[in-house]
Amino acid sequence: MRKLAEFIKKHKIITILLAVAILLLAKSLFFKDEAAGYLQETAEKRDIVTYNSFVGNVEPASDIQLVAQASEEVVSLAVKNGDKVKTGDVIAELDTTAIDYNIKLQEANLETAKRNNKFNISDAKHGYESYKESIDRGLNTSIESARTQMNSAKDALQDAKDEYEDAKKSLENGSYEGIQSIYLQREQAYRAYLSASQASSDAYRTYSSKYKEYTEAKKAYDDAVNSSAENIAILKTAMDSAKIAMESAKTQADAADRSYENARDTYNDTDTAYKNSKKSILKKLESAVDTAQTGYDTAKKNFEIAEFQVNQQLESYKAAYDKTKALSDVSAAEIQLNQLKATRADYIIKAPCDGTVTQLSLEKGEMATMGMPVATISNLDGMQVNIKVDEYTIKNVHVSSPVKILIDAIDKEYEGTLVEVDKTATVEGGVSYFNAKVSFTPDELVKAGMSVEVKLTRTDERNVLSVSQVSLQYNEDNTAYVLVKDAGGSMEQRQLVLGASDGIYVEVKDGLSEGEEIFYPKKFDFNMEEMDSMREARNSMMLGE
Repeated sequence: MRKLAEFIKKHKIITILLAVAILLLAKSLFFKDEAAGYLQETAEKRDIVTYNSFVGNVEPASDIQLVAQASEEVVSLAVKNGDKVKTGDVIAELDTTAIDYNIKLQEANLETAKRNNKFNISDAKHGYESYKESIDRGLNTSIESARTQMNSAKDALQDAKDEYEDAKKSLENGSYEGIQSIYLQREQAYRAYLSASQASSDAYRTYSSKYKEYTEAKKAYDDAVNSSAENIAILKTAMDSAKIAMESAKTQADAADRSYENARDTYNDTDTAYKNSKKSILKKLESAVDTAQTGYDTAKKNFEIAEFQVNQQLESYKAAYDKTKALSDVSAAEIQLNQLKATRADYIIKAPCDGTVTQLSLEKGEMATMGMPVATISNLDGMQVNIKVDEYTIKNVHVSSPVKILIDAIDKEYEGTLVEVDKTATVEGGVSYFNAKVSFTPDELVKAGMSVEVKLTRTDERNVLSVSQVSLQYNEDNTAYVLVKDAGGSMEQRQLVLGASDGIYVEVKDGLSEGEEIFYPKKFDFNMEEMDSMREARNSMMLGE
């Protein structure tokens, strides 16, 4: 009897179908006397929901396996299977006797290393500070000698630049030593040139005036000759006198012009000599500036090299000092000690996350070896179910789709979500399927490993016209029809176009209208109230209510 109950509980759907079949058979066997006539039904709108069902097992959303990081005896277990733990909670402890001894030994070695390094630190510090002090106080000979040479070269460069600028000014006003005489000659020649130029201009103006007077006297004479005037002799005398004066003025103008040209040539010669002397002097001074600049650049570079070398040496002293300090603060002995202390922490196995202990692999007193599993911590706040979806159903399966999860063992249903679907099929024995994952939030009744049925909505037709499955009759070509009364009250066949079916009712897409009365042979004597009650009972059982 108990086995039958367990079978019914585990196979609800099969049990429901058997119950329906038995009920139908009972109606057929025990109500033969009512087989005559018809049963009546009204076409109504209902919800038709169908599902794809898959089976699987409950698994934790995540598992973390803790393994031993040392090989020692387990001296304590702080948890047992099923215990909830928080991050950092102790799971197990290994024997630390040997490593504690090694830690104490290394602590003694560290103290010895520190004492040995103390003198080295003092010596390195003294070397660094002494060298730095010599630099700060200007006592370093190499850098100070280079600095002195650089400053001297800088002063020499400035002197050369000042001399050049002073020479430019004095050369312009003729006060530069060694050029005064030629400058004076140039100035004198320039004044003579100006005077000769003025004299030449005056002489030519006089010549021009005399030429005009001669031209006028000649015209008067020519006019008198042509007119036979009485004063022709007087006019000729005047013309001759004007001509003589003109020729004299011309001679004086030519002489003045020659004096002008001589003065101009003299000035040009003295000016060229002055400019050449000026250019020579400036070139010599520019060369002196360039030489001084080169000397300064060399001295500056030598100083920078000396400064770099001194600073490099200082850094060398400092590096030696810092290294010695580092060796004291974090010596090889201390590094080893820290490593031992870090290793000792591995002897205490702690939970890396919140969760539930689902497996303990060692007992107190057992020997753990490095890499051996110690415990498994699972996240039971979130559960998942892995299902296999056949290739014909995969088109109805989509990530984020809601699902119903039925757990027979606790007779309860949970809401879940499809979170993962493989894009590539897995083939086993010539059969293709797709791995999919469903997640849901459990309660305390749900245990890992429980068998479940995952229901994914295949069709969800809301408020559609439908009739009972038992009211349908079929032609030889398997087309469905129902019986309706015509205007005369006779039965006639009405061909139907059917849609989805939940096993009790079937959707009518065409052939009937809401409220129409249909009839079917009274093969089974039960009414629609009974059908609806059966449907509700079935749905209630399937949904775990």
